[in-house]
Amino acid sequence: MFKHLTYILCFLTVPLTTQAADYKTVKAGKDGILSTNGIITPIDLDMKHFYIRNADGNIEVVLSDDVVVGFQERIREDKFIARKFEYKVGKEDFSYDLPKDLYVRLRFSDWKRAKFALDNPDRALWDGKIYVTKLDDHLPTENELWLSGKLTDIDGRSKNVQVGDRIFKVGTTGHNGQELFMGLAKVSDIKPYTQRVFVFGEMKGNIFHADEVSIMRKEDASVNDDPKLPRVLFIGDSISGNYDRAFRGALEGKANIYHPPVNCGPATNGAEHIMNWLGPYTQKGYHWNVISFNFGQWDLAKGSEETYQTALHSVINELLKTKAKLIWVNTTPIPGGYGEVAGKAVILKKERTGKMGTWVPGKHKGVMKDYINPWAMEVISQYPQITICDQHAILWNEKSAGDWLQLGGTNRPNGKVDKSITDDYGDNHIPQMQSQIIGRLLARQVLDALGKTSEALNPFDLNEKDFGDKARASNRGIDFADLKDLLHNDKRLRKYSSSEQ
Repeated sequence: MFKHLTYILCFLTVPLTTQAADYKTVKAGKDGILSTNGIITPIDLDMKHFYIRNADGNIEVVLSDDVVVGFQERIREDKFIARKFEYKVGKEDFSYDLPKDLYVRLRFSDWKRAKFALDNPDRALWDGKIYVTKLDDHLPTENELWLSGKLTDIDGRSKNVQVGDRIFKVGTTGHNGQELFMGLAKVSDIKPYTQRVFVFGEMKGNIFHADEVSIMRKEDASVNDDPKLPRVLFIGDSISGNYDRAFRGALEGKANIYHPPVNCGPATNGAEHIMNWLGPYTQKGYHWNVISFNFGQWDLAKGSEETYQTALHSVINELLKTKAKLIWVNTTPIPGGYGEVAGKAVILKKERTGKMGTWVPGKHKGVMKDYINPWAMEVISQYPQITICDQHAILWNEKSAGDWLQLGGTNRPNGKVDKSITDDYGDNHIPQMQSQIIGRLLARQVLDALGKTSEALNPFDLNEKDFGDKARASNRGIDFADLKDLLHNDKRLRKYSSSEQ
């Protein structure tokens, strides 16, 4: 209690002089409603008044008397149909039974958009929310700009919503494809430090007045920490999801391991959300001993060198404040099946340096080696305290990367899927066995960063039947003995760590 009181007083002494227009994280959705999000720090004990901490600093939030509180989470279609809202935080499982009847409300920013919805019921509309309490059927009017009705079924990414005798398609997913179930929670479910919340409402001066709040789970709640072990955060996109199991398995019992509960996406997304992912690291028990981070795969299609590097600098500036040991993870290669870059002429010349490469040409083999990773290294080299985990090099150089490195993406010769071409090797995502290589490489470097250089990784039991003619395509032709040695040979793994070079 006293720890929290001290923290509250500390925040109360910080003057909030920023004008509402200066808040970069407060944005209007397609429905015209303002929203922002961040980690919660308390002001009063009943959580009707708190701060949201994000890239804007601390935004003061006051909840309305009739505030509606919900949860948001990705949910599989079968769970949705079964009306089960389930998620996991650390070793804890959470489960909520949803009512059979669910309702959807969609607000409109103006009458033009509302009129379009009325005239085009088959066109999917976005920014709707699911409600667990009954909503009356309502069609938008010029004075009442919302649509509400009963959810009848799922139609791809959208929901069919019945309003009277009419059916509308409404998308109800928010951040990172998560469904918003409003009314499923209560104000008492809002917890400081361990949650990230999205608030919806309006700014009055410098205070955000919220009439709706959705709670997003955070893995770094520390409730399942072993206090004797260090805390490790690894930040990355779906590739980090590929090696998640291998990484955690190699370090089980050696560290408390966390990942933001989202696909971290491009570097610009990192710059916007890094404070949410770091959590209240200044508080006892929420610190970080080691943080690894990567951005790259999502920066291929639209990313520019300047945008990418500016965002990386922004992320690093926040990471340095944690005092954790930092590890940059070089982005894994795009496999050869994607084909060559289609014409260098599409890549604009950068006048500042005379180099080609202002714009990334998309998913083609070699783009990480020629563009993303060199751009990253120009930034990382300015921070000598950051070590490098070269996942790109280990997959590029070790034969255990197998045929995937050469043939992955075979049905994407021009970057787009050609359904007439059979592809047994997958795309740019790392197959299961190869993910062990990069997961254990990072695990070895984390242990070294913690000063545990003489401590071995947990063993990984290879099964020889997973290799050879009957194995999955990406495993065929891999030298079983060589891969087993690579996964357990610290000397070989350390070849791909800058701390050993």
